[in-house]
Amino acid sequence: SRAARVKLAIVERDLEEQDERRKLNLGHTLGHALETATRPRAAPLGHGEAVAIGTVFALELADRAGVLKERPLLDRVPALLHALGLPAEAPLADCMGGCSRHEIKIHQHGWRRSGGDQGLPGWAAAGGARPCG
Repeated sequence: SRAARVKLAIVERDLEEQDERRKLNLGHTLGHALETATRPRAAPLGHGEAVAIGTVFALELADRAGVLKERPLLDRVPALLHALGLPAEAPLADCMGGCSRHEIKIHQHGWRRSGGDQGLPGWAAAGGARPCG
């Protein structure tokens, strides 16, 4: 698929995850926690659904941190996700009973580390994901 080719090209250009590849982490911090937390449900969230929710979370976090330059994205991104059939908000009422604190904790330095401090991937503007934190 085109998406897979774009992702592969980014990974090949940034094997050490020092710059552009960090953009691929957007939405994954909360997304992976939601995937884990909803597994006990009859209809757990898939990876794409969880990352979609995590992307909206990262956008809202960037806004609250004062680094979001394009505030219309707060409405535009959830609308685009809904148009694609993806959720834009977490089904927390359904999953919180099965979540451990560890599973829903958002780590200070992002969802994974491979060397340096990567920070939580967030948005400053459309196409402008960058580490926040």
